[in-house]
Amino acid sequence: MTQDSLPTIEEVLTLLHERVMLVTFKKVNGAYRDLKGTLRPDLLPASSKESTVSQPTTDAVRVYDLENSGWRSFKYSSLISIHETNE
Repeated sequence: MTQDSLPTIEEVLTLLHERVMLVTFKKVNGAYRDLKGTLRPDLLPASSKESTVSQPTTDAVRVYDLENSGWRSFKYSSLISIHETNE
């Protein structure tokens, strides 16, 4: 999906709950960042599963970064693209 056809924030959350996604977004400092992330319960660390990700009602999307083994957030308004990737 490209910037012209971005999914809604609800669709992004659904994709992240179902799959591993490559998310490209623009950071606050203007740099572009690729993040291989998910919200799939079977791929989250054990300590996160009880309180699985409740999303704020703001522009922020919280996601588990599989490459860096940690939680990250990005602003939905800064989303450039989102694509399914191989785990």
